[in-house]
Amino acid sequence: MGLLERIKALVKANVNEVLRQAEDPEQALDNLIRTMEEDLAEARAGVAAAARDERKLRDTHEQSRQEAATMLKRAEQAVAVGNDELAREALRRRRKGVGTAEAVREQWETESRTLAELRANLAVLEAKIEQVRRKREALLARRRLARVRRDLQETSGVGRSATTEQTFNRLSDRIDDLEAEAEAYAELALRDVQTQVARLDLEQLETATDIEAELQGIKDRLRKQG
Repeated sequence: MGLLERIKALVKANVNEVLRQAEDPEQALDNLIRTMEEDLAEARAGVAAAARDERKLRDTHEQSRQEAATMLKRAEQAVAVGNDELAREALRRRRKGVGTAEAVREQWETESRTLAELRANLAVLEAKIEQVRRKREALLARRRLARVRRDLQETSGVGRSATTEQTFNRLSDRIDDLEAEAEAYAELALRDVQTQVARLDLEQLETATDIEAELQGIKDRLRKQG
């Protein structure tokens, strides 16, 4: 299973189901956190590598595009001085530059989408880890609360007082809040990430549209000159 698939599986993991099926819930959560942190470290390395590849492709695309533009200018200059052979050679090199730019653009856009997806899943995994940690804190707090309740009952022999009951209720409510925060944390983080990915997709679309417009403009000028 690839890195992205593993991360998605961890993000989708139902923590409550893990707790219900585990003989030792605390150990189960510890194992889940450890697995998530290992994949988080690998995901960060993957994001760094993907960012380097994306940057190289972007630079190659820009260099090829600039080369094509330079060759067009040289062809125009050659035509101006009556050197058609030099103009043909410049146009051949221009076409090569345009072809390279187009081919690299497709790779660049694919790598950009991969990078955006990795970053999005990285952010969600970080939120999921925080969610599991909060679940673990709540579990430990409930265990401590149960031990305190048991100890008080054993020592009092007659049950808890109204004040003690109120204290336990407040503690129990606080633990409920902690668990609710854990559930909401990853959900809110996921929404933020989805918004960021949508913004990235729009920016990439606008960039691709600009590139196509520039390319079409060059072709139109060539047709008019022909």
